[in-house]
Amino acid sequence: MQNFLLSRRFLWSLTFVTFCGQLTTLIAPAGADEPKQPADGEVKTKLEIDIDRSLAQYKVFVDDDPEPLTVLPVLTWDNPIAGTLGKFRTVLFIQDGQAKAACCIWSSANNQLYHEFGSLTRKGLRGQLNGAKKWAMDAGSVEFRPVPKCDPPAEDRRRRLLQIKKLIERFTAIETKSRKFEPTKEHLRLLTTPLYRYEKERDQIVDGAVFGFVHTTDPEALVVLEAVRSGDSARWEYTFVRRTTMPVIGKLDKEQVWSTDEAGYKSFNQIPFRQ
Repeated sequence: MQNFLLSRRFLWSLTFVTFCGQLTTLIAPAGADEPKQPADGEVKTKLEIDIDRSLAQYKVFVDDDPEPLTVLPVLTWDNPIAGTLGKFRTVLFIQDGQAKAACCIWSSANNQLYHEFGSLTRKGLRGQLNGAKKWAMDAGSVEFRPVPKCDPPAEDRRRRLLQIKKLIERFTAIETKSRKFEPTKEHLRLLTTPLYRYEKERDQIVDGAVFGFVHTTDPEALVVLEAVRSGDSARWEYTFVRRTTMPVIGKLDKEQVWSTDEAGYKSFNQIPFRQ
């Protein structure tokens, strides 16, 4: 009899567990156990589509070269502290494996789309919108300077990347005015992974990389490091690149070497996008 009761208890327990399992399956949220859609299958927002369309209408050229530069998206960002929410974008314009220009695309509170172009090259740049000249930046609008107290660029590409990562640690960027236009000293965060690493040697530039300094994830300044050949030798050179209308200073080894006030707007423009 005891064995019979134990058997009945076991059967009732098994039935209850099975029923609960079925009930759990029935009331589980739809898609709870379904695999998430891969990133490549994500549906783009209207903002992202608008950014794609606007970029397709722009072409950027180096000097008189008839071939437009290749657009390469390198960063998606926003800045909730500044009130800019959305999947905004930073792209680089590439010529033969080297970065020559940058553009940040974002929208204002009234959904006005803006393009912020900047030069990364010693040469001149020109921008066209739907085939018509829109802007130009003269040669020399950004100034490259030698990086002091460092070894010359290594012959091996992998060793040069190690050098680049050590060199960028010596740079800092600081915003000197808050979003409320009050005096401040806010250290911008360095993105330690390069936004872009040069792929080819061209015009005496052996190698290089572009780094970003960000407020939240919003790039406010870039630093370009390049290994430049001169005769039989080569050296590391750098430049800061403005990415904001806010005042920013750039430091190397804790000494100020650049500021947006000094740089002005000769290598930077902020253009509302209108077709």
